[in-house]
Amino acid sequence: VEVVADLEAPWAMTFLPDGRMLITEKAGQLLLLSADGKQRKTIMGTPPVMSEGQGGLMDVVLHPRFAENRLVYFSYSEAAGQDMGVVLARGVFTDGDAPSLKNVETLFRAPKYDTTTVHFSGRIAFSGDGKLFFTSGDRQQWDRFQRTSPQDIKILSGKVLRLNDDGTPATGNPLVERGGDPAIWSYGHRNLLGLAFDASGNLWEQEMGPLGGDELN
Repeated sequence: VEVVADLEAPWAMTFLPDGRMLITEKAGQLLLLSADGKQRKTIMGTPPVMSEGQGGLMDVVLHPRFAENRLVYFSYSEAAGQDMGVVLARGVFTDGDAPSLKNVETLFRAPKYDTTTVHFSGRIAFSGDGKLFFTSGDRQQWDRFQRTSPQDIKILSGKVLRLNDDGTPATGNPLVERGGDPAIWSYGHRNLLGLAFDASGNLWEQEMGPLGGDELN
């Protein structure tokens, strides 16, 4: 066994065009590792992260035109007083001896903050046409009978969102004519922890559920 990297609660990773890796650690570190894993640097400029329960620094994904714009997208949980919520953000990657994210901006902030420390989700995926898909977890705001948040098409908890790359709702989402939030692409989800497009352009989503309720959609 050859150890490539010794990491502390890594949550996600993505590859730069030259083979180096960006890796998030739950506590809030964004790392830059060489292709062989032997060299690492901490990328400065990430916002403060509330790492409690399932929260922390979560996904990291490159913009489809990263070679041109150097944009890195990431998600994390933040605190607002005693409450927590999930955030989608992006920044411009600056390379060198002291790599950093510049001009970090928030693209989406969860509509509901509370003391629950679970079900943030926060996965990011880009479609072939450049649309940004983002998972907003249910934050366990449901019950067996009403399932209030995931099934409510006006609430962004328990949803897959389809956005433009600047975080605004993309046109053509399916629930607008029914009075739903214009950002929602699919609803009725729980804790969405996997999101990826296959070579044919199909979106695969995986979520966790209790008592055998895990789903692959």
